[in-house]
Amino acid sequence: MRRYLYRCPVCRTTSPVRHSPAALTAEGDHHRHALHAGHHPDGERAGEVDRRSRWYTGLDPVARIHARLTDTYADIHDPKVVGCSALG
Repeated sequence: MRRYLYRCPVCRTTSPVRHSPAALTAEGDHHRHALHAGHHPDGERAGEVDRRSRWYTGLDPVARIHARLTDTYADIHDPKVVGCSALG
């Protein structure tokens, strides 16, 4: 499951996690129209993040690969586990 964030440096806010590029675009558009009259704030960011909300573009190549693999394996569904029963 991919995770995306929108960050506005003017308002100093970060959106909740979105799970598709289309939802990310809608989040950014809504924020700009509601608070900035449609203008694009200088330094705004929108992009993919890992499970710890670190921007992939800010990671070095080895850490980026490690984060991508970790996220992929963590998102694999285990059919033997139902709900939270595995927590004990």
